[in-house]
Order: sequence, then C-alpha cells, then structure tokens
Amino acid sequence: MRRRLIAIDLDGTLLSPGGGVSAANVRAVAAAVEAGHRVVIATGRSWLECREAVEALRGSMGDADAVIGAGGAIISSFLDGRTRWRAAIDPELATLASRTFLRHDHPAQLLQDPDGAGVDYLLVGEELDPTMHWWLERYRHRTALHREVPDAAHLGDTVRVGTILWPERMGEMVAQLREEVGRRLVIHHWAAGPTGDHRATPPELVEVFAPTVDKWTAILRLCGEWSIDPGEVVAIGDGANDLGMIAHAGVGIAMANADPRVLAVAKARTARHDRDGVAEAIAQVLAGRL
Repeated sequence: MRRRLIAIDLDGTLLSPGGGVSAANVRAVAAAVEAGHRVVIATGRSWLECREAVEALRGSMGDADAVIGAGGAIISSFLDGRTRWRAAIDPELATLASRTFLRHDHPAQLLQDPDGAGVDYLLVGEELDPTMHWWLERYRHRTALHREVPDAAHLGDTVRVGTILWPERMGEMVAQLREEVGRRLVIHHWAAGPTGDHRATPPELVEVFAPTVDKWTAILRLCGEWSIDPGEVVAIGDGANDLGMIAHAGVGIAMANADPRVLAVAKARTARHDRDGVAEAIAQVLAGRL
C-alpha cells in the first residue's frame, strides 16, 4: 500500500539528545514532503514547545500542515500554532485532578488552549519544581499563577493537567488519582525528558487528559480531513505515548532507543535518535521498502 502520511514524535525520535533536529533529519523530511507525503509532528509537547522542530522544518512545511500536541489533545497549524482542534478536559474533572495534586503538596500545571485562554499555563500551588521553572523560561510561556484552583468556569480551555516532581514523592498521589478519576480521564505517569537539571535520577511527570486522547486518534482526525486511509500512515516514535500510533499505523516504526513496549508492537525498527534514525526510516519509506 502507498504511504501518504508520516507522523513523527519529537523527544527521543526527531530531536537529538541536545534538543535540535539534525541536518540529515531535516533533509529527509524535506524529501518526504517533496515526494508528496504529508508529514505531521506528533508530540507530548505544546506547539510553543516545538520551537526547535518548527524552525528547523519551516522551509519544508506549509500552512496546511499540522502539529499534534499534548499527546493528541490539541492539533495546531504548523507554521503559526493556531488551534485547529482540541479535546478539552471537563472543567469539573480538571478541578478534581488539580485538587488531588494539591492535597499531596504537588503544584498543578494546567496546559491551556492558548487561542481560547490567552495564556499557555494556569499554575496552581505554592511552589513550582525548579524543573518547571526552567521549562517555562526556556519557551517563554505566558502563565497565570493561582494559589488555589480557579472556579471550574475558568477551566474550559484546559487540555492537560499535570505535575512534575521527583520520584520519591509520586507513588501515593498517583494511586489516589487513579482511584478518584478512574476511567473518566486518561492518566500518564512517566520519567520527564530534558530538564536542565543534572541530577542522576530524572523527575517524573503525571499528566491527565480527556477520555480517548491519544496521538493515534488525532492522526485519524487528520486522515479524515485529508482523505487518507489509516493504512497509508507511517508512524515513527519511541515512548509510551507513541504506543497507539505505532500499533495502529499501516507501518509503525520504533526507534532503536524505544521503550520495550513500543518495540514489541512496531512493524519495523530504525536507528537511535542520536544516529539519524528518522532519516533512515524515511529513506526506507521513500524507497518503497516499508
């Protein structure tokens, strides 16, 4: 079957360990676009946090292209970040999750649809972890600070509620969160990516989303918009939030550095993200081998 859409994760996939996009990967994406493929970034980051990739690929991508952000909770226009679609969390559930974090002395970071809210994050709590301060400064987010959770009426643009802290402080809170929200929200719990901190053990993230939020469901939305059969999708990734798209795409390709669960469901593998694995995978697609 012909491949028409290539969905690419960022961290651990398209981005190098230092956070940039290699020249080989840039050339590969340009070649895929030139050959008539749609190329979509599919990441856990927001559009603003994709700055390195957007700038590196700006010459190859156009107004009609898209970034799937926040793990599938929001789809943005590639070049300017305008929101094309979002899956907002029910405000009452956003309130419940935030209050659960606060009861365990975890600050809550509520990622917003910036087109609706006018800010990138609502930050709730007495003190943010230094890692979050670093992240906010790195990407120059617009924020609104609150000591207590705002009224639910002000949370309608929330697409993700999360917190970031060191592992020894997470266990009990995660267990209670799962008990309280059950299947009403999607819950992810994993090690953080780059943090600007040199501690041996990385901090951990807990993030909650509206039901059914996943990179693959967002890809299906774009497939419908662009009249692409899901079997014509190539997905390239490495992490737990890539499982859906790797498992269900026509061809799911795992990076050599991928989570074992991703490796287990992938139809093909490519080199590590520090060895231009995306470029290698795209070359195989363009040659008709995948």
